[in-house]
Amino acid sequence: MPKEKQRTVSVAIAVFCAVFGLFFILCRSFAEENAGSEGLIYGMTSDGQGCVLLGIGDCTDKTIEIPSAYKGQPVLEIGRGAFLNDGTIEAVYFPSTIQKVGEEAFRNCTGLLDVGFNEGLTELGIGAFQGCSSLMTAILPSTLETVPEGAFSGCSALFEAVLPEVKEIGKDAFRNCSSLQALNLPEILKTVGVNAFRECRGLIAVSFPRSLERIEDGAFFGCDALYSVDLPAGMERIGDSAFSGCTSLSALTLGENLGELGEWAFSGCRALKTASLPSGMGTIGDFCFAGCWSLTSFSFPADQNSIPDGMFEDCTALTALTVNGTVSELGDYSFYGCTGLNTLTFGDSLKRIGRSAFGGCPLEQLSYTGSRNPLAFLVLEPENEPVQSWLETNFQSAEDVNGDGTVSIADVTFVLDALSNGKEVPDLDGDGVGSISDVTRLLDILAGA
Repeated sequence: MPKEKQRTVSVAIAVFCAVFGLFFILCRSFAEENAGSEGLIYGMTSDGQGCVLLGIGDCTDKTIEIPSAYKGQPVLEIGRGAFLNDGTIEAVYFPSTIQKVGEEAFRNCTGLLDVGFNEGLTELGIGAFQGCSSLMTAILPSTLETVPEGAFSGCSALFEAVLPEVKEIGKDAFRNCSSLQALNLPEILKTVGVNAFRECRGLIAVSFPRSLERIEDGAFFGCDALYSVDLPAGMERIGDSAFSGCTSLSALTLGENLGELGEWAFSGCRALKTASLPSGMGTIGDFCFAGCWSLTSFSFPADQNSIPDGMFEDCTALTALTVNGTVSELGDYSFYGCTGLNTLTFGDSLKRIGRSAFGGCPLEQLSYTGSRNPLAFLVLEPENEPVQSWLETNFQSAEDVNGDGTVSIADVTFVLDALSNGKEVPDLDGDGVGSISDVTRLLDILAGA
């Protein structure tokens, strides 16, 4: 074949291949755009860079296949409320182009069984899948930046949730996901939001990462199958009612650097038998262990200086209490309803027993280890009859400051010594302060005698 003719044939073949390749690419692009469900409604994103899926439109598919492109534009978002209250769809699958799912996009899609998320998705809106009561799994992509408020709240059939490496799980994110059984929290997680897993009644086990710092109010409230909580050393705060009503909880380890324990934090944990607080805590909330019926022992840190109001209310298995050397105050109702509490031991450190602190407690054995008359130094609020009766039986009047059984010049010397050495002085004259006037009160009593 002549060289010129051979060159012509080669050019023709090359042109044919190029045209065929372009045709193939166009056909594939057309196929991709039209591979998804038909009849869906689209608009443009706010920045004009692509399309947003606005709603189901005329689509009757039960399985929604979202295309990667629409009219040559990439589908980047699923709009706010796009499928809100649609009870007919059973599955939805995202293309690789989706970056954002808007607020309440699939809220109350009660027939939705499965969602295929794509890598590249970075944002879920508030309540995006809230109330999807048939949804069974949520395998979230690694590109997701946060799990927002109410994202899967009320997904009562959800038994598996695989979470990406996020630093925060939002308020109500998995609230009332009653079929969820086990949970591995992300390794970089710092905060579990308010009510995030509230009333996940099937939740048996949770793995808490070392990075965790805060568990907010009500985060695991009512998780009554949860049996163990082992918190990391770096924990800073456990919020109000965070684990309240976890009736199966029998093993508890609090982080050694915990700074704040909220009110009612572990109240109603009826299976809990032992617990201890780390030293150096700044805030201990009222009623934090109230209603822990099985609690038989509790270890206070050496630097504990008060027991908050109602801290052990209705802890009916407690039988004995020794108030350690740093505790100066028992709050109102602190041991109210502890019907098994028979023994109380306290010393000079205790300055106040709050209203009805031992209401309903038998307190058959009381002992005092101090070196002075507690009647002179201890403020006993109303409704503490067992303690009041024991003190009056075993000690003379408050004026017997040194507790030797008589009011004498020795008591004057005791108070003068306290004044001169900066020690605690009893308020004998009722003016609210211990001062030299209390010495005068003693001298008047002696002179009258």
